[in-house]
Amino acid sequence: MQKLKQYWAIILLVIIILGGAFYWYELRPIPIRKKCGEYATNAAEKNNVLSDNSDAVIMFYKICIVLAGLND
Repeated sequence: MQKLKQYWAIILLVIIILGGAFYWYELRPIPIRKKCGEYATNAAEKNNVLSDNSDAVIMFYKICIVLAGLND
């Protein structure tokens, strides 16, 4: 118990860093991917390429992902 009191700041810092990493790599990308999926579908529909070629949707999605800061 005495050692725990000595290292409480280090333990707290580790928990904060791990929580931040979890947010950054697991939780933050979810709404970005959802938004980019909707954007890609809408952009393909607007450009009349949705029924012709699904590669256009993938292209719009990848562009959105890169611009949002996620590098897949």
